[in-house]
Amino acid sequence: MLQSHRYTPSYERGGRFYPHERSAHGSKNLIVYGLIYGVRRLPQKIDELLEHFEIRELAKHRLQHLSSGQHTRVTLCKGFLNDPELLLLDECTVALDPNLAEKTRRALQSV
Repeated sequence: MLQSHRYTPSYERGGRFYPHERSAHGSKNLIVYGLIYGVRRLPQKIDELLEHFEIRELAKHRLQHLSSGQHTRVTLCKGFLNDPELLLLDECTVALDPNLAEKTRRALQSV
């Protein structure tokens, strides 16, 4: 599980962070969007989504170093952070290899 001290927004520490920067870590990107969305229990929610989409290992990598398929899965996690009632997806498995595409479709059906 991610440590709660990692969830202190960088602006509270005097730093700057822009979620659209590809140099950000996957987990930081999810943290920022979770804060924007007002997600309760943010560390637990991120852990659940990373586990559900089988991308826990990607959380510590910078987005710029991820393949397009890996980036797509991080983006899917971002989309589910706030438990939307409706989520419109357009070709969400296009950058994934066939095995990952099938896993992602199953993960989406079970959410």
